[in-house]
Amino acid sequence: VKERLFRPLEMSHSIVVPEDALLYRASVGHFLDPATGKNSRTSHAFLPLSYAPAGATAMLSATDLVTFARGHLNDGLAATGARFLSAKSAEAMRTRTATYQGVGFADLGLGWMLWENGVVGHGGGGPGVYSWLYLHPPTQTAIAILTNAAHGPNLINEMMATVLAPLGVRPASQVVAELVKQATDAPVDPGPFVGTYESVATALRVVPQGQGLAITSRTKFRIYDSSSLAESPLVPIRPIGKGQFALGGTVIVFVNQDRRGTMGHLATGGRLLRRTS
Repeated sequence: VKERLFRPLEMSHSIVVPEDALLYRASVGHFLDPATGKNSRTSHAFLPLSYAPAGATAMLSATDLVTFARGHLNDGLAATGARFLSAKSAEAMRTRTATYQGVGFADLGLGWMLWENGVVGHGGGGPGVYSWLYLHPPTQTAIAILTNAAHGPNLINEMMATVLAPLGVRPASQVVAELVKQATDAPVDPGPFVGTYESVATALRVVPQGQGLAITSRTKFRIYDSSSLAESPLVPIRPIGKGQFALGGTVIVFVNQDRRGTMGHLATGGRLLRRTS
């Protein structure tokens, strides 16, 4: 990463290993206590190096992140004149390779997340930190927003709503809110939905509750210091239609029904969790 990206782009405030953070002024993550309104600092500032393949160990200044974005707006050509990526590869990264089967999230290219009308971007998080980078190649626009709070998405969504609206892109929070309003308390046949759905890090269990369904979640290992390994209390999910259910202020979607009528996956938060039982 240093050799192929940071150096040709002259990104001088960017690192990929924790020990290099000592060379710069660096912020750390915080978690908000809703009861007191106070923020507490994370107890561990870095994610494990084993997360590196997901890009989760990189730390950049907002300026360097925009410098990286500018290189992609120029189809792989750095402002220095150095080519770090072929134009063909840059275009391929912005080409849809997968469509998200849930709601409130983007489709996917190679690395980039894709929205309507040419908007691309990617988000990231760590212990008490959250960030997003947005690009719009047709207007040569790039925006980087870094926050050192776990509730940073609230700020990011509010800031980006005014930017994305003129580009014809509705914020995911707006799409989800409209669907949540359509939720009902109609009876639900539990058969297709009941079961356990898992990713590498998370297990969700869907069970019958009254005439409907409820869900509980469990984190398999402590990703952040705010993570709990205990199974959460059951929370009702309310039907919207077409396999969509409101879970509080979010929407989960059951997809890929098999011949027996059983749902094969659960889509939530940009992830697709496979049914395991």
